[in-house]
Order: sequence, then C-alpha cells, then structure tokens
Amino acid sequence: MIRTPTERAGFTLIELLLALALLGILLGLGIVSLSPLVAQSHLDTATSYLQSALEEAQIRALRNLRSYRVQLEQQEVWLESKQSSRWQAEQLWEVLPEGVSVTATRWPSFSASGFAVGGTLTLQLEDWTRQVRVSPVGRIYQP
Repeated sequence: MIRTPTERAGFTLIELLLALALLGILLGLGIVSLSPLVAQSHLDTATSYLQSALEEAQIRALRNLRSYRVQLEQQEVWLESKQSSRWQAEQLWEVLPEGVSVTATRWPSFSASGFAVGGTLTLQLEDWTRQVRVSPVGRIYQP
C-alpha cells in the first residue's frame, strides 16, 4: 500500500508538547504527595542514629568500666565519657538530618555497673515526632 503525504505515521509537535505538559503536571503532583514520606524517613533515620549511639554508649560503659553518655551539639551526635569527674567528647557518632530537633527530659548516661540515668529523647521534624527512652535499668526502646 502506498501512503500519501497526508497519511504519515507519528505525532505532531503539538501532541508531543501536550503529552510532556501532562506528564510534568502528574510528576509535580507526585512529588508534592511524596514530601511527607521523605520527612518521615529523615525522622526515622535520626531516631535510629540516636538509638544506636545510646546502645554504643551502654556497651562502652560496660567494656571500659566508666560512665558514658550521648550528647547533641547542634546536629552532631557525640559519645562522651566521664574522666576525672568531667565529661569529655570521645567520638562523633553521626550527624542528624537537617531540620530534626531533639529535646530531652534528661540526657541518659550509662554507668560502668550497667545501670543508667534514664530519660526520654523526643525527636521532631515538621508534624511528626518519635521518642527514644532509656529506663533506669538501661533498657533502650522506642515506645
């Protein structure tokens, strides 16, 4: 079959531009609906960082036979040990994601005997919050 010039296969430039515009609108809507998931993911990551830092402080307290705690300086999570009745920064553990704020009823610390000064750490990002708790017997958990 022979095609005439009016029967060409393919799309016109206007059809392609309309399809791209529609695709752009749909992608824009998808990104807006995904932003809460990204914020929750950042908060979950920060909670995991703090919990692992607390667990490491507890392990080091038992292994090194001296008190340890976790301290927050701006967005940096530090492990500190108590030497000669003073707390000294020992290691930078992690940097929390931007925008995560942390408040504490009391910053937990762990003694060489395995007990802890308990406390609750509350992490917040936008409208979401997470908590990490340390009980006086040293149990670290998320309620």
